[in-house]
Amino acid sequence: MKVLQSLTVCALALFSMQSFAQADAAADESLANSYAAGDLGREKLAQQGYTLEVFAMNDTWANTTGGVYRRASSLGNLYTMAEVDTDKAGWWNSGTFHFEGIYVYGGRPVRAVGDFQYSSSIDSFETYEIWESYYKHSFSDDRLTILVGIKDLTRDFALLEYAYRGINSSFTTPATITQYGYSFYPTTGLGVQASARITEDTYILSAVYDGKPSDPLSWRSRDYGLSSSDGAYFISEIGYKDSELSDSYGKLALGVWHNTGHFTDITGSDRTGNTGSYLIGEKLVLAESEGSSQGLGVFGQVGQAAQDRNPTSWYFGAGLHYQGPLPDRDDDELLLAINMATFSSSYRDAYSGTEHAERVLELSYRIAVSSYLTLTPDVQYINNPGGDPTRDDAVVLYLRSEVLL
Repeated sequence: MKVLQSLTVCALALFSMQSFAQADAAADESLANSYAAGDLGREKLAQQGYTLEVFAMNDTWANTTGGVYRRASSLGNLYTMAEVDTDKAGWWNSGTFHFEGIYVYGGRPVRAVGDFQYSSSIDSFETYEIWESYYKHSFSDDRLTILVGIKDLTRDFALLEYAYRGINSSFTTPATITQYGYSFYPTTGLGVQASARITEDTYILSAVYDGKPSDPLSWRSRDYGLSSSDGAYFISEIGYKDSELSDSYGKLALGVWHNTGHFTDITGSDRTGNTGSYLIGEKLVLAESEGSSQGLGVFGQVGQAAQDRNPTSWYFGAGLHYQGPLPDRDDDELLLAINMATFSSSYRDAYSGTEHAERVLELSYRIAVSSYLTLTPDVQYINNPGGDPTRDDAVVLYLRSEVLL
């Protein structure tokens, strides 16, 4: 079954590539309305406020050396999204209903690599999940937005455009934030989120979520109930971000988070409360032309978490991103990035012999094959996987496909 699922996604990708090659290059086709399966009436639905999308992401991977053992396999996600714009639907102004389900399948790279920072951002146990289900309402010409429902915090907080292009999970979200089962992929929880624009380019983003939507040591379990022992997860971010990706683009943000609940930490100790912070930034430093998003960008990430109750207490990430590195390939993206998760002293005391840190060097090239298909060859060198001194450094190869069906 797993093989069939992986072959199906690959076949869709190959079909999309062939369709792109045969397409009329002069066709006037909007990127936002381009699907591998065609329109299927979605444009008319969108005009009435209804959006329906299916998105497939697949990682074909191979751990070529080091880690726990050598292995090659495939890991995939299938996303189904439905959204209703209440204004276009004729109900009321400024509202949006959003529902997104996710199906995760395939072989997990972490089992072969044994890394703490998962080498794939979609690495997870096999599951069907209601990933997001919420209502969002905007006030004062979108200067204030309130959201209520089930939400993945990592889709809004500690997020950088350039770093997000990396396949390694820590470039998506610093490793200090995702050490326990808070409200993020794939087991999200109930929450309330508010965002406010102070000026055109400055903002405040705050949220409170269920403190334990899943068991910290068994994330497969799901619990939508709220209790005092679960506590609450608070997170806030203040930042500056250019409103458009252009030659002046830049972002700088500072965030803090705190969980009030009771939990058992990775060493087996009972704890109450957990806290951390982060600082992230990115900047387009060399634009190819005025007003263009093409060119060289840089990014940096720093994350911190409580030393006495987290496996990793510090995270550092940095990288270079170039959009349009080759002539006539304006939408392709090249990424070279490095990160490091340092293991806390309490964790190293509990597990004698643990190395000081795990480090990752990643090189990827994201190919915009068509408006509905991207392919990303990627290689990662992982130093000290999981901090285990018995594991040799690993070299992991990826080919990620992303298809809007």
